[in-house]
Amino acid sequence: MLIVSLLNKLLEGGKTMYSQGTGKRCKTIYAAGMLLLILLASSCSPELPDYDIYATMRQYAQQKLAESGATARPDFPAKFSDEYIINLVSVNPLFAVVFGGSELEVHLASYESAAIAVSSLSQFEVPPGSENFTDFAFVVRPAASLRAPFVHGDALKGMAGSDSSFSMDFYNINREAIDYETFFGDQVAKLDEAMALVAPYQRQGEDRGKYTKHLVEYKSPYRIEIDESYIPEGTDRKVYYDDVLAAYKLFMDAYFTSLERLQPDNDTALVEGTKQGTDAFIQTLYEEDTAVSLGRQLFGDDIDTYFLDGFWRDGYYGQGL
Repeated sequence: MLIVSLLNKLLEGGKTMYSQGTGKRCKTIYAAGMLLLILLASSCSPELPDYDIYATMRQYAQQKLAESGATARPDFPAKFSDEYIINLVSVNPLFAVVFGGSELEVHLASYESAAIAVSSLSQFEVPPGSENFTDFAFVVRPAASLRAPFVHGDALKGMAGSDSSFSMDFYNINREAIDYETFFGDQVAKLDEAMALVAPYQRQGEDRGKYTKHLVEYKSPYRIEIDESYIPEGTDRKVYYDDVLAAYKLFMDAYFTSLERLQPDNDTALVEGTKQGTDAFIQTLYEEDTAVSLGRQLFGDDIDTYFLDGFWRDGYYGQGL
């Protein structure tokens, strides 16, 4: 996805430089052309197995939500209730190269409960009906009356030469009222176990957090941010995928166990602080996140319906709040 963004910048640069001199324009177009050739070559390479991890992650999230009593949202956008297919060639032919198909189907589902203001699960499938999922994005945003962080993550399949990756974190949008140790309690042991599993694959140095600098103030000490390029030499890829899935399940188990034992607290400072923090967090993502930048190209005029109304349920904070 970042490769597509770079290609677009290069091509736009070629247009801009056209008026500044033929030499510069040719160099820019040459660079863009070379990058396109790399994309085309990599897209023809044999696809490595993902061991159905994206479908399995979604199914596990659905299981946890069902066990917690969450049900489908009554206000979910109708546009995403039925088949939603994007013609990638029409949007930008480069997307067809990156995703490896001409059409992409968007699967979006969203849930609520007394404790959960919104929990959304999103996946892209290329081509439609193939069960070839390129990602899994998810969020659980509790009601503002609960002293609990969000859980949010994104698993991405390696495409067009990029590595598969996975990030997951417990974002705290009201640090004056929400404390990680208090919230998780005895479930911290599961978080520590998960962190130990993915420790060999965690991004390091400048790689860590380079795409999420705008979220630094919200991040937790239990952040998973890994990609396949960090697999130690001699380690089987299947071990990596097994560890990722196990860590994800441990995080989800710890989070839902902790959330389910909370009681609502209608303290004004808590509720108002969480509302304001939620608004600021979503607005920051909307304005600065690279995934939203890509989404604007994919969804066009439907980006607000998908991102704000569908995935994040912007402006809603829980039943009666």
